[in-house]
Amino acid sequence: MAAKAKLSLNFLDYIAAPLWKTIAENLFPNLSLNIRYMNENRKYWQTLHEQSVAKQQAEAAAAAPASATGPSPGVPAITVTPASH
Repeated sequence: MAAKAKLSLNFLDYIAAPLWKTIAENLFPNLSLNIRYMNENRKYWQTLHEQSVAKQQAEAAAAAPASATGPSPGVPAITVTPASH
């Protein structure tokens, strides 16, 4: 879902918004309400993107192997001592 939200944000930011803002400012000033709706739509996609990224990060952290955070309880830690020559 994060990819879809990011794609929607990019579409709004780089295609839809510049086009509609130019049309509303120069040709049809009555379209300002549509610009407001587009901005609300962008806020929706931004929130959805942020939630999706946070969920992915939480899932990745939960799926991280135990060795990444230290030894499991009840398992002795292995200590390596360099050999002296």
